[in-house]
Amino acid sequence: MPTFKVTPYLGVGADADDVQNGKALGGVKLNVTDDDSDVTLKINAQAGTAAGKVSDVSYEGAVFDLEKKGAFKFSLSVPSGGSANLAMTLEHAAKVCGTDVALKYTATAGQDNGVISGKFKATDDVDATLVYDLDRFSGLDVNKLSCVVKYNVDDDTHVSASYHARNKKSVVRASKKVDDSNTVEAAAFLTLDGGFAFNSAEATLTNAMSDGDLQVRARVDGSNKVSLAVNKEWNLDV
Repeated sequence: MPTFKVTPYLGVGADADDVQNGKALGGVKLNVTDDDSDVTLKINAQAGTAAGKVSDVSYEGAVFDLEKKGAFKFSLSVPSGGSANLAMTLEHAAKVCGTDVALKYTATAGQDNGVISGKFKATDDVDATLVYDLDRFSGLDVNKLSCVVKYNVDDDTHVSASYHARNKKSVVRASKKVDDSNTVEAAAFLTLDGGFAFNSAEATLTNAMSDGDLQVRARVDGSNKVSLAVNKEWNLDV
């Protein structure tokens, strides 16, 4: 029998020094599952408005996802005033040189692009992912390669670092589950091109509440401009 989970949400974001130009974004998520199937249908419809202009709400678009974990995902994006995009992700578990590798291929219909990745355990505590960009593929190019290394300190603490060869960008992340309800995450966005440049950093607190998650995020860029965002979800049983 199908099970329906409805999750309305509302988010508000603004620059700390320019709150009047902030934006509110709200919507509804619908998850449809079935006890006799491992395929899930997800629908997310959004609408937004500038801060202080509740009467001026505009439709932002919708996303439809059909997913079977570990196998496939089809995602149809229907933006407001734009053309629809269909993205496809295929997953496959393989063994390469005796190592279990989770392979993933993602592409957008009608476009000459695609990304292929392989995730594997380097050690008991370290996960590694190699990603190759197939955009306009004409042969192997090391500049289209990126990698992510994640160190699992323990069940509640994780640290990861990524590097993209083409744009010399790196992201360092750390997450800590403080208790059963609260998780803290921090991320630094860097450029490593003949030196070290700080682009931005953000910190996120997620509170897993019984009626739906509450998330607070603060971000600061290289010019010390601060922005804040708050998002609240409500779980409804249908």
